[in-house]
Amino acid sequence: QSALYGRNAFSGLINVITGRPTQEFEGQCEGTYGSDERYTAKAVVSGPIVQNVLAARAAVTFDEFEGTYDNANPLGPEDIGGNQSFIAQGSLLFTPTDAIEVLLGGYYSTDRIGPPPLSGVSTNCEPETGSFGETRLQNFCGSIPSIDDDQLFVPAGVIGENREVMRYHWTLDWDIGFGTASYNGGFNSVRANSVSDGGRGQPNLFRYATTASAFPFPGLVEDNFLAQLIQPDLGEKSKEWSHEVRWTSPDEYRVRGSLGAFYFSSNALARGSAVKAALGQSELPADFAFLTPGLCFFACFPTAGAAFTDIFSDDFGAFGDEQSFGIDKTNQWAVFGYVEADITSQLTARFELRYSKESKKFFAGTGTAIGSSGDGDWGIWTPRLSLDWDITDDAMVYFSAARGTKSGGFSTADIDPSTATLLFTKEFDPEFNWTYEVGAKTTWLDGRLFAEAAVYYIDWSNIVIPQIDTSFANLPTFSENAGTADVIGAEVALSAQITAHFSAPVGASFTDAEIDEAFIASFAGFPTFAPD
Repeated sequence: QSALYGRNAFSGLINVITGRPTQEFEGQCEGTYGSDERYTAKAVVSGPIVQNVLAARAAVTFDEFEGTYDNANPLGPEDIGGNQSFIAQGSLLFTPTDAIEVLLGGYYSTDRIGPPPLSGVSTNCEPETGSFGETRLQNFCGSIPSIDDDQLFVPAGVIGENREVMRYHWTLDWDIGFGTASYNGGFNSVRANSVSDGGRGQPNLFRYATTASAFPFPGLVEDNFLAQLIQPDLGEKSKEWSHEVRWTSPDEYRVRGSLGAFYFSSNALARGSAVKAALGQSELPADFAFLTPGLCFFACFPTAGAAFTDIFSDDFGAFGDEQSFGIDKTNQWAVFGYVEADITSQLTARFELRYSKESKKFFAGTGTAIGSSGDGDWGIWTPRLSLDWDITDDAMVYFSAARGTKSGGFSTADIDPSTATLLFTKEFDPEFNWTYEVGAKTTWLDGRLFAEAAVYYIDWSNIVIPQIDTSFANLPTFSENAGTADVIGAEVALSAQITAHFSAPVGASFTDAEIDEAFIASFAGFPTFAPD
C-alpha cells in the first residue's frame, strides 16, 4: 500500500476508523471483570448539538490488569505482565452544507506497561578461550527448557514503561462538482520512560578481588557475589505532524483517478540509559577491592573491572550517561496519484504511483553540547499495478504487483562523555520489497457462502540487520543493510452465513519464508552461526 498510503506502509496497511458523531442521541456503557484483577470500564455518548449541522461524540476507557505471573523475587513487584491504561477521546462533525464536511478529533491516553515475564538459561556450548587460557561458554545448544512459575524474577525498582500519548486529527471533504477535494491533518505526541530488567530474569555473578589481595599479586584472592540488575531509561519524547491534500474524481466515470500531495515532519528526543544494581543490592561486600574478569593471578589489575564498578554506585550506573541525548528530525514530502479504467464491463485496470523525498538529521551530545551530527536523504518511487476480472456477478479473479519501502536512517554508537562525541555513525538505506499476488473471490448459494483463495510471492531486499562492532571495547551496536529474503505463501478462507445471526468462518494459510543472504559479523565467533 506504499503508493497511496506512503511512509512505511511496507507490507500492508490496517486502517482503523473510529466511530463518528451521530445525528441521533445514543450511548453505551460496558464493564468487564476477570481473573488476575482484570477490570475494564467503557462509556460512549454521541448525539447532535445543532441538528444536521453539528454533532459530537465522546468516549472514555479504563483498563487494569495485575498480570498472570507471580514474581519469585520477594523484593520486586508482586505480579508480572500487568498493565493499566486510561483513554479519553472525542470528535466533532460539522456539516454546514450538503457539499462540505469537517471532522475534528482528539485522543489522550496514559499507559503503565508492567515488566514482561523473562527468564534466562545458562550457556552450555561453543567455548571461547581467552588470552590467559580461561574459557567461557558462549551459546545455548539444545531444546530450551520450560520455565516454572517460581523461576520468574523481576528485581526491585523495575516498573516497566510509562507512556503518555496525545493525538489530534482534522479532515475536510468538499464536493466541488467534478470530484471531491480533501484535506487531512494530524498531530501525534508521545512521552515515555522505563526501568527494565537488566539481567533478563536472572541474577548476575560478579567476581572480585578481596582486600586480602596485596601488591605485587593483585587478584590472587578472589570471591564472588550475586546481584540483580536494572536498566533505567531517562525517557524519550516525540512530536509528529502530517498534512495531505487530495482530489478524487467521481466513481461513475469510466476512467477515474486521484492526485495528491503529502508532507510529514517529526522531532524525537531520547535521553540516556544505563545498567545498575537493583534497589537494595548496591552495597558491595565488606572485603571488596575491585571487580575482576576471572581468576587472573599476575595479569589482573583494578582497571579490568573499573567500568563495571559503576553499576553499584548511587548515580546513573555503568555503560550510560544521564547527560547524554540524541535528537532525530525527519521531513518527508510526496506526490501521488492513481488512474483506474474499465477496459471492458468485466475488466478493470489500476495503476498507482508515488514519489517520496525523505530527509533525516540527527544530533547527539551530552549536557547542552552537540558532540556529533549527520544528515541524509532518499528519493523513492513506489508503483502498484492491479487487474480485476469480474467473471460473473459472483466470481472475480485479481492480480497485483506492488513495491513497498521502509525508511532508511542512521545508527550511532555510544557517546564518550569525556569528549561529547560518538564513537561512530553509520547510515543505512531504505528496505524494499516487491509483492506479487494472484487470487480469486467467489460467493455461492445466493451469497450465503463466501470463498476466497490467494497465492503470493515477496522479494525482500536491503534488509536492515543489527550488528555489533567488535573493534570497540564497549561493543557498540549498529544497523546496516545486510540481507535479502524471499517469501512464498498461500491463503484460503470460507465463510458460511448459516442464519441471520450465526456465521461460521474458517481459514488456512501457508508461508515459506527464506533468508537468502544475511551477514552478522559478531556471529563469526559462534560455530553455529559462522559463515559458510
